[in-house]
Amino acid sequence: MGILLYFLYDTSPDQQRTRRLIDAAVDFVVDARRIVTSPLLRPIRRRVLNVLRDAGLLATAPATAGV
Repeated sequence: MGILLYFLYDTSPDQQRTRRLIDAAVDFVVDARRIVTSPLLRPIRRRVLNVLRDAGLLATAPATAGV
């Protein structure tokens, strides 16, 4: 939603600033995914998934072992 709002108010030609923001956000998400899937972060990942599950944001326990 934030990027959409940024896009709506972007006055740069062809929304160039929004396009750069999206490119940077995609790169960030790809890098963050590499870090989060590290085996060293498995205990933290489990805790986050448990919190999300308790909040009703995840339907069931993950089907894969080693999450």
